Amino acid sequence: MAKLPEQVTTVTRIYEALERNERKTQLTAESRDHLGASEIGKPCSRALWYGFRKALPKPEHEGRVLRLFRRGHNEEPMLIQDLIDSGVDAHAVDEKTGQQFRFSILGGHVAGSMDGWAVGLVEAPETPHVIECKTHKLSLFRALKKHGTEKANPEHVVQSQLYMKWSGMKRTLYLGVCKDDDHIYMERIRYNAASAKVAEDKAKMIVEAPEPTEKLSDKPEFYICKMCDYAPLCHQGVLPEVHCRTCAHSSPITEGEGQRWNCSRHNSTIPNEYLASGCDEHVYIPGLMPWPVLDGNKIENWVEYDAPEIGRIRNGSRADTVYTSKEIKASYKYGKKILDKPLINEIREKFDGEITE
Repeated sequence: MAKLPEQVTTVTRIYEALERNERKTQLTAESRDHLGASEIGKPCSRALWYGFRKALPKPEHEGRVLRLFRRGHNEEPMLIQDLIDSGVDAHAVDEKTGQQFRFSILGGHVAGSMDGWAVGLVEAPETPHVIECKTHKLSLFRALKKHGTEKANPEHVVQSQLYMKWSGMKRTLYLGVCKDDDHIYMERIRYNAASAKVAEDKAKMIVEAPEPTEKLSDKPEFYICKMCDYAPLCHQGVLPEVHCRTCAHSSPITEGEGQRWNCSRHNSTIPNEYLASGCDEHVYIPGLMPWPVLDGNKIENWVEYDAPEIGRIRNGSRADTVYTSKEIKASYKYGKKILDKPLINEIREKFDGEITE
C-alpha cells in the first residue's frame, strides 16, 4: 500500500514560516564572525576552530527547534524584569550604546554579549553581579539542582568567568529556568582568575591556530562527535566551504580594533566583500582536507595530495595540472572520480574550462 502523504496543518505552516524567516535572516543579517564567549567552554577545540573558520555552512534547524531557541532568547528580558520587580537594581542595556553589554578581545575575533548586571540581591546587597540567564528541559534542570552549575553546565561557568574578567565584577548571578514548570534555579558563581585565564588562552589558541586543533575523539561513534555539526568534515571526509577563512593564505589580525583578516598571498588586509567567497588563488588549509599531503609549492601556489580512488591531485591556482578549490568541491558533488576522466581534463585544458557545480 502506498504511503499516505503527511497531513498539512496550521502547526505545519507555523514551523515552515519559522524556517523561512530563519533562512531570510541568514541571508540578510550578519552571521557570527567571531568565537563566542558562550562557546569557549565546549569540550572540543577542533569543533570550535571549524566554527570560527566557517568550514561548513550554518546548520538549518526545523521550526520546532527554532521555537526552542526563541524561547531561550525571550527568557532573558523576562528574568531581568522579574529581578527589577523584586527590588533588584538590574540592567540589560548599556546606556552608552543602547545595546547589550558587549566585550571583545583579540581584535574582535573573540567576543560576547552579557545578559546584564545587577546589584541589590538579598544574598549580597552591595555586590555587583553579572547576570547569566539560561533555560533547561526538566532532566537537565534536575541535574543542575542536584550537582550545581560547575558539574551540570561547565561551559556556562566558563562563559560567566569571562564576563566577570571583562567587566571587572567578582560574582555572577546564574538563573536557570525549567521550561517544563517555570521553576527558577539560582546560583552565585565566584570569580576565578585562573579559570578565566585558561578560557582566554584557549580562545587565543583556537583563533591563532593555522591548522585544525586536536580532535576530542578519533571515534565517530563517540557521543559528542555523533551530535556535532562538524562530524561530516571531521570524520566523514566531506570537503569544507571555499572562502577566505578556509584558505591557507589567510589569518586573523588580532591587534587593533575591528575584525580583520590578512592574506599572505596578496600581502594585504582582506576586503570584507571577499571574505565570504575568496579569490581564484584559494588553497585549502591542508589540515581541512581528508587526504595526506605529498608535496607543495608556495611560488606556484599549490599543494599536492594523495586522494583515494584518484591518486595524486594538486589544489591551488588554476593550471593544466592544478585544480582550484571550487573545482575540487564541485567534483565531489558529481562524484570525485570525475577528476580522473581523461575527456573532462582534455576539455578543461583545451578550452580553458572549469569544473563547476
